[in-house]
Amino acid sequence: MNIELAALLISVLALLFSLWSWRKGFDAQNSGNRIQEKLASLQARLVNLEETKYQQQRAEALKARVVVEVVREPPNGYTILLRNTGSSAARNLQVHLDDKPYNQHPHIGNQNLPSLLNANSTASIKYFDAFDFAPPRTIRVTWVNENGEQDVYEAALQIP
Repeated sequence: MNIELAALLISVLALLFSLWSWRKGFDAQNSGNRIQEKLASLQARLVNLEETKYQQQRAEALKARVVVEVVREPPNGYTILLRNTGSSAARNLQVHLDDKPYNQHPHIGNQNLPSLLNANSTASIKYFDAFDFAPPRTIRVTWVNENGEQDVYEAALQIP
């Protein structure tokens, strides 16, 4: 009878160990499933971030970036340089000096600017310092990007 009792005890212990092992395996599988779900969620977020970054880069590629610099030309002249440092053309370029179209400013006279400023290109306006008129103080440049959005650059002119 001792042997039967020992066999029964071993069988019960083996059954308990099997149930414990099954439970641990089940928990590990559930944990693995949760980890896979989290990974899938992170991958989806990464894809969304990459798509957003790609769309922003495409939008930037369709934008012009116009900057202005004033260069002194002795004896009493200056050149206002308009540079498009963006990766797209600036269309319908319009320049205002002291809130007037550039060609109506008394220092400028009859000069023509191109209405299209390609990427990495420069246009210029020459003006001469005269004692009877104040030099232009502000500049506002407006243009239309290739995506159809209007953009603007406004600044106080830094005269050297």
